[in-house]
Amino acid sequence: MENSTDIKIGVVVPITGITPEQVAGRKNHLLEICPPNVTVDFFQNDTGPLSIESHFEHEQAAVEVVKRAIALEKKGYHAIIPWCGGGPGVVSGREVLKIPIIGPFHASCQIAMGLGYRFGVIIPLSKNIRMTRHRIYDMKLKEHSAGIRAVDVPVLHLKDDTGHLLDMLSEIGRALIDENGADVIVTTCLGFCGMAKPLMERLPVPVVDPGWAAVAMAEMLVRMGLTHSKETYAFPKGFYPDGSSLHA
Repeated sequence: MENSTDIKIGVVVPITGITPEQVAGRKNHLLEICPPNVTVDFFQNDTGPLSIESHFEHEQAAVEVVKRAIALEKKGYHAIIPWCGGGPGVVSGREVLKIPIIGPFHASCQIAMGLGYRFGVIIPLSKNIRMTRHRIYDMKLKEHSAGIRAVDVPVLHLKDDTGHLLDMLSEIGRALIDENGADVIVTTCLGFCGMAKPLMERLPVPVVDPGWAAVAMAEMLVRMGLTHSKETYAFPKGFYPDGSSLHA
């Protein structure tokens, strides 16, 4: 880094179904917790699904996220965040990048584990409960999962009525606490951004915002000089050991 205190984080928006105004709102939300020397820039992909509500759409988005991430690393960004709770492109991105790439849901769960023993997860749609459960199992956090519940609102319509959304989140969060024994609540979808703070005023437990979790973890890793292990995420064919591409 030119200045050891300056950090540039690139946020890749993998869905095409939100407007530039909505993207700007997401950026403003992240900037609420960023110090002045942390720059957060959003880049919305032109190609990709309207929203991500299936494995197919997740994989479809991942390809474009990684392409954008490679370009941003070359431009001097210090960390990458895909703007989707499921973190499309994180695993493959770690193979081709030297800088950290952070999945919001993964970051949220790691933070939640430092705040309580069991965390409850709120997602948009009930049909994705199994998909979310598999992600928790992959993180080896099954025993710490208090349950997964849904508001049953499509991703692109989560913010149509934020007052009603907050009421639903409150009801579901309370059920996860009282019935499932959750110590912490994670609002996994980035469509819930900005809801954690008002939700925490209604619930007696911490609520982790996935966008804030991802940007905070990205900043921490950059400041500590840490990135993913190349013993785990080795460069694939077509890349030199230093990370430069044979096809650049």
